[in-house]
Amino acid sequence: MMTILEAIIREGIETGQFEVEDPAEAARAVKTELIPFFHPVLIEHRLRHGEDTEAGLPEQIRFILKALERSGYAR
Repeated sequence: MMTILEAIIREGIETGQFEVEDPAEAARAVKTELIPFFHPVLIEHRLRHGEDTEAGLPEQIRFILKALERSGYAR
């Protein structure tokens, strides 16, 4: 998963979509931000409590994309 995330970020850098100094560090941060949406234990917890497992995902993705564009990891 880390390899895929880093490859996507590197591609974004090459196309000028992302301004990221360290693609590996950015990939780790993206993974951390997405854990609530793919970690089996957290998904099970949300299901048991009747929560929508996809609630918040679009907002989180938008947040991550904006972060990769200019803040936190900007050159």
